[in-house]
Amino acid sequence: MKIAIRAFHALAEWRWETQEESCPICCQAFDGCCEQCRYPGDDCPPVYGECGHHFHVHCITRWLSAQDNNKNCPICRREFKFQAHTISRITSAASTSTKRLWHRITSSTSSSRTSDSSDAFQKSVSFLLTPPLWTYGAMRHYQEQMLELTGANSMQARFSGESDLARKIKKNIKILDAMSVVELASNHKSVFTPMTKQLIAEKANTDIPAVETLIREHDMLRADRRWYQIRTQFNRPLPRTAEEREVLATRDRPLSETEKELLKSEQNKQVNKYMDKMKMQYPKAVNSLFFRHPSKGYDRWRIAPPRNEPRFNRPRVRPPNKL
Repeated sequence: MKIAIRAFHALAEWRWETQEESCPICCQAFDGCCEQCRYPGDDCPPVYGECGHHFHVHCITRWLSAQDNNKNCPICRREFKFQAHTISRITSAASTSTKRLWHRITSSTSSSRTSDSSDAFQKSVSFLLTPPLWTYGAMRHYQEQMLELTGANSMQARFSGESDLARKIKKNIKILDAMSVVELASNHKSVFTPMTKQLIAEKANTDIPAVETLIREHDMLRADRRWYQIRTQFNRPLPRTAEEREVLATRDRPLSETEKELLKSEQNKQVNKYMDKMKMQYPKAVNSLFFRHPSKGYDRWRIAPPRNEPRFNRPRVRPPNKL
């Protein structure tokens, strides 16, 4: 028995795979569309953030464009970053207008991050040039300003946790608080003795290498400060970003005492390595007592070998006579 199907009417239902039913910004369902779109589907897809919240692509775009500096999630106030599968979905299945919108979002976000990092670096340079004398007390105030600049005390840091830079700055402030008044008023590392470093480490509840790292950092910042002052004196532009600072530092930045010591120790290591290699290639010279007959003159018990004695422990080969 055979059945011939003349007509077939299929009915299907699709839904976006989201944990939430509606967009928190426009309060419209994800199966529908936002206020700007007419029809649901690929023209108005939901986007996923790394924080776990979902929004319409147009809604989160308006939200991010309304904020000047901080591109935060409207719910948890963390920095909003798109997930990887959201990027692949938009770039593959979305329409042309949505793709253009997506590229505008990503380009504006990257440019804003670049400008934010540039502004932060310029502020750090101004903080470094503010004190008249670069003492350890001035470094403590500089560390506090850098801690505020990183946003360690903001609401976003409370939700997302402290960064490695913020933890390092807080550790440096703790070590600087453990110093005495005389040490905070000094501007050179010669004031710190091994016993002083040990006392500071015990008071700050840390180890001696951490204290030595802070002292080296103070010395390098003093060299940076002197370099910025020289460039300002000769009307040369200061670096605006960390990358530009790395390029300009290779040209005319003076080395600090710490960097000179590190460079000298590295050179000594290379010299010692070369000398060890040379000692392996050539045997040691003969350095023992040699008995001399009185008829030869000189001292009978000299340490230096006689002229006819080979200097190294190897037979002397006389070159053949050329006829």
